[in-house]
Amino acid sequence: MAKGLLPLLLLLLTARLRSTCCSLTRTKACLDELSGAEGYTVLMVADPGEFSGVPEAVHFEESLQNPVYIPRGSLLCPRVTVGKLMGQPTIVATSGIGPTTAALCAIDLAKCLGSRFKELIYVGTSGWSAAVGGILNPDNCEKANPTHKITRLGDVCVTPMSMNWNCKLADWIGQAKGYPDLCFSPEEINGPTAAYLYGDCIFDTHTAGSLALADEILAASITSSSIRQAPLRNTFLQEYEQEYFAYISASTNRTYNLNSKKTPTVYDYRQCVEVDSQFFYSGVPWEITARNYTALTINQAFNSSVTPKDVVAVSAMEAVGVAQAIDAYNALNATKSKIPYVFVRGNSDWLHQPVTKSANGTWTHVSPELPTVFTDGYRYAIATTSNVVLSLMSQRCKELTWSTNSLCVYTIDYS
Repeated sequence: MAKGLLPLLLLLLTARLRSTCCSLTRTKACLDELSGAEGYTVLMVADPGEFSGVPEAVHFEESLQNPVYIPRGSLLCPRVTVGKLMGQPTIVATSGIGPTTAALCAIDLAKCLGSRFKELIYVGTSGWSAAVGGILNPDNCEKANPTHKITRLGDVCVTPMSMNWNCKLADWIGQAKGYPDLCFSPEEINGPTAAYLYGDCIFDTHTAGSLALADEILAASITSSSIRQAPLRNTFLQEYEQEYFAYISASTNRTYNLNSKKTPTVYDYRQCVEVDSQFFYSGVPWEITARNYTALTINQAFNSSVTPKDVVAVSAMEAVGVAQAIDAYNALNATKSKIPYVFVRGNSDWLHQPVTKSANGTWTHVSPELPTVFTDGYRYAIATTSNVVLSLMSQRCKELTWSTNSLCVYTIDYS
């Protein structure tokens, strides 16, 4: 081939690629509104308010200075807002609900921003174990877990790791073998380690950057300013917690201190992992499964030996999509700088109803069941997770040489 033809062919090929496979990202949004900054912090959420009635991005968007809204249809994220958050270039993106939409949004922004994609923090609500180590464990069904380490609505998990709860080969008889007793672990023929059946299910190969980002968020969450800004549970949620744990207390024979002034607890990546499923489950056996998977993921990540009695299950949907997308992007030869990512999830509800032991020794749910508190629980978890992330941005703001005290202040409007 003549040397003079090669540049022309490369130019034509580049133009062809831009007009086909990459047309969704080579838009005005990427070339104009998202240009000029050295690196963007991307704060991503799932729900625009369709499920809970409250957009998960509400506190971030309210805090943006000089926001620019990217026209819908420019990117694979349904809603993208660009601005400065306490003086720092920030993108607030709503991916839509579910792992597929989250993956599409994340990879499209990665292609669009390239090396200007500084980091991704995915923030949202989730269902939790009612206590560290759960309430029931199948190795000792005589009594409930007597732990005092209960989880409360609004508690927060910070982790770069996730796994897919749906990765199991099982039959109904094995899954329901203990019914009607709730204290059992459902049987699986093959679990999430069988990648040859399901593909990747456990996303524990965290980068040093992701751990560093998680540690930075965790450090910010325990600063005096973060604790001072943390919203407290409203009267309705306080009363719900009192009712829920009154039933739990009858099973564990332990009295719980539900201090109304106690701010949410923030758990780290050695205590929690995002366990994802688009199956909205409720029930002790499935919560036990989620804690088993949580311990498995942490042990694979750190070569540790934690057990399901040491961890909290955090159930959501989107992390496995984001992790797979960004891990794939980071592995590309053309990727100049890897994108660290962390998931910040708030406890909006518990993964099962309160349990009680019947006269014949069988564990069952209390009757009548407590009503769900989705709307109030989600609104509060959105506020508490937003506070944790905004405290990170505030701490960074204070380290800017040109910043002022007023620039680094934020508020969470929760009532």
